Amino acid sequence: SHECTMTSRIETLTPKSVWESTKENVKELIPVWDADSQRMESKPLKSLEENRTPYLERGWCIGEISWSSLRYHNAQDQRIDCLGSNQVEPD
Repeated sequence: SHECTMTSRIETLTPKSVWESTKENVKELIPVWDADSQRMESKPLKSLEENRTPYLERGWCIGEISWSSLRYHNAQDQRIDCLGSNQVEPD
């Protein structure tokens, strides 16, 4: 981690109800890397493989948090989706 960078992270997953309704909308496309064509392609969500693994259980994400915490100022690593007292956990 570089001292002049800031890391912002979102740890909560997309609520299941939002995920399911977006999957049904074939007009809403997601840009993803396509290994076969070796380029970015827009694809409908339902054609992609769902990954509901929590953020803190993903290897790369753990690494990202660890690397970010090596900075002199740990405040440069912030979770930006913390739930407030009037919010509820997504379904």
